[in-house]
Amino acid sequence: MVLRQSAFQNSCLHGLHSVSWALIFPCYWFLERFLSSFMETSLEKKQRQTQCCSLHPLQAFLCSAAFLLLLILSMPIALLGFLMWVPLQAIRRPFTYQQNQTQGIPKEWSSQEKGKPFIFVSANLCLLPDGLARFSNLCHTQRRSAAIGKNIVQGVTREKAQPNAESLKKGILNHERPHAALYGTLNQSYSDSTLRIPDADVHSRGNDESAKDQFFMGSEGVTQTVDPLVITIDVADEGDSSAGKATQDINQLEENIGASRIAPGSPSGLGTHLSARPAIPTENRAMVDAWSTGNAGADRGIRCEISSLIPEGADFICLQEVFDKRAARRLCTLLSPVFEHVLYDVGVYGPLGCCSDFKFFNSGLFLASRYPILAVKYRYFPNGSGEDALAAKGLLCVQVLVGVICGKRIVGYMNCTHLHAPEADGHIRCAQLSTLMTWISEFQEKNTASSDLVAFDVLCGDFNFDNCSPDDHLEQKHEIFSSYEDPCRVGPKKDKEWAIGTLLQPQMLYDDAVNSAQSLQRTLEKEEGRRKCIAPPIYPDGTSDESDTGAPWTGRRIDYILHRGGQRSSLKSEVEEFTFITHLAGLTDHVAVGLRLFVSCPPEGV
Repeated sequence: MVLRQSAFQNSCLHGLHSVSWALIFPCYWFLERFLSSFMETSLEKKQRQTQCCSLHPLQAFLCSAAFLLLLILSMPIALLGFLMWVPLQAIRRPFTYQQNQTQGIPKEWSSQEKGKPFIFVSANLCLLPDGLARFSNLCHTQRRSAAIGKNIVQGVTREKAQPNAESLKKGILNHERPHAALYGTLNQSYSDSTLRIPDADVHSRGNDESAKDQFFMGSEGVTQTVDPLVITIDVADEGDSSAGKATQDINQLEENIGASRIAPGSPSGLGTHLSARPAIPTENRAMVDAWSTGNAGADRGIRCEISSLIPEGADFICLQEVFDKRAARRLCTLLSPVFEHVLYDVGVYGPLGCCSDFKFFNSGLFLASRYPILAVKYRYFPNGSGEDALAAKGLLCVQVLVGVICGKRIVGYMNCTHLHAPEADGHIRCAQLSTLMTWISEFQEKNTASSDLVAFDVLCGDFNFDNCSPDDHLEQKHEIFSSYEDPCRVGPKKDKEWAIGTLLQPQMLYDDAVNSAQSLQRTLEKEEGRRKCIAPPIYPDGTSDESDTGAPWTGRRIDYILHRGGQRSSLKSEVEEFTFITHLAGLTDHVAVGLRLFVSCPPEGV
C-alpha cells in the first residue's frame, strides 16, 4: 500500500481546509497570547524578582486587555472558518504523512549475518499551545519544538567518539559542555541564528568541520576522544565466580584513570561516582559486566545508560503531546532529512458520535521512521473524561518494512499511545490498555501475510501510571505485562534497581541541577538528586510519598517502551540496552527513554 501524503483525498479539499484554518488561526493565536500574558513560568518569575523596578503588573494588564480585545474582534471571522472546518473533519484521514525518500528500499538480509539492531526512542514533549503549556511550567512552544528537533538530529547523526588506549591511560576527558547552547532554556537564547536550519543535508557533514560546528548550534569545536556524556550501568549475575577478580581489575583501571576525575561540586565535573566513567574498550567489557552488577541474573547482557544524547543511529522516534500544529510541522521539517517517513497531526477533530464529545485537539502522537511504512491505523479511546476528553488520545499502529530475505518480507510493528492522564482514573487507563491490546491484535492479523517474518512488536508512549505508586495498583497488574515485556520491570510494584523515574517535578525544570543535559544526567545518577527532581509515588488519597524507606527509590516512571517477539515468526529479539535520555532537559517535563533491540537473522532455508 502506498500512502498519500495529504490527509485529504484531493487538493481541493486540502485547499478548503487550509482556508478554514487560516480564518480560525488569528482567533486561536490571540487566545493563546491572552493566556500567556498572565501565566508566568517559574523562570520568568525569578527573572522578574531580580529587577529593581518591575512594571510587570501593568504590562500584564495592558497585554491581557489588548489580546482580549483582539480576540473578541476576530471571533466573527473565526466562526465562519469554524463552520467550514468542522464538516471537513468527517472526510479527513486521521494523520498526515510525509515521505522524504533518500535511502530507498531496505536491503536484503543475509543469512550469514548474526542479526540487526534497532533503536527506539520515546519522549513526551508537552508541545501544547503556549498558554496551556505554561500550566506545566513550560513556555515558548515554537522555540522549544525547533530546539527539540535539532537536538534529536544532533544525537542521531553524530559521529560516535572512539576511545583509545592513550586517552584511557591519561584520562583525557572533556566536561566543558561543548554543546551547551543546545540544552535547556536557561542557557539558550533561541536567536534566529541559534535555531537556523543548515542548508547542507545533515548526512553530508562528515568531514566539514565548519558545517558541523554550525549544525551543532554554538558548538565550541572541542574534539573528544572519549565520550563523557554517557553513564553506563552494566548488569550481570550476582553469583558470577569471576566477580571478585573483575572488581579488583576494575578498581585498578579506575585508579589508572582516576586523575581525570573532577571533584564533586565542580560545575563541569561528573564527581567521583564510579558509574560516571569513560567508555571502556571491548577487551574490558567482560570485567565491567561483572563489576557493576546488581542482583539480577536474568538481566545478563542488558546495559542501562543515563545518556545526555539521543542514541546515535536511532531508527524510530515516538513522541507524545505534539498537539500544536505549527510545532508538529516544524518537527517534521527538521527530522525528515534523517527520518524518511514521518506521521504527524495524528488524530481526529470535531464531533464524534454525540455532539457532547467534541475533540479540539488531536492525539498528540508523532512518529518518525527510517524504514518504509506499509500500513497505518489510528483509533481513539472512546472513554476519555474531564479535560482529557478534549483531546483525541488513542493508539497509532504502524507496520514497517525493515528488510527482505529469500523473497520474504521482514516487517516490524510500532504501536504508539498516550493514556488517560488524571491520576485518580486508574479504571479508565485499565480499560484503555485492554482496548489497545485488542486493536493491536486486529491490526497485525489484518496486515501480516502468511510469509512475513516479524522482527519486532514494540508498544511505547506515556502510560500515565508508574510501577511504584499504590494508587496505580490496577494498572500495575494488567495483563498487558504478560503479553509485552518491560525491560525495567521485575513485577507489580517492583522495578529493577537501575530503573529511574521519568516524570520531572514541574517546579524544578529551571533549577541548575535539571536545566541542562549534563546537569540532569549527573542529578539522576544519585538517589539524592532523583528524590529532588523526579515526581514521587502517589497514594490513593492524592498525597505523595517522599520518605526514605531504605529501599532503592525510583520515582514515577510513566514513559514506557515494551516489546515482544513477533508472533508466528522464526526471528528472535533480545534487549541489548535501555537508555534514560537527558538530551531534552529544559525543553520538556519528561525524561526520554530509549531501547536497543537486537533481532537475529533467521536460519538458512526460512
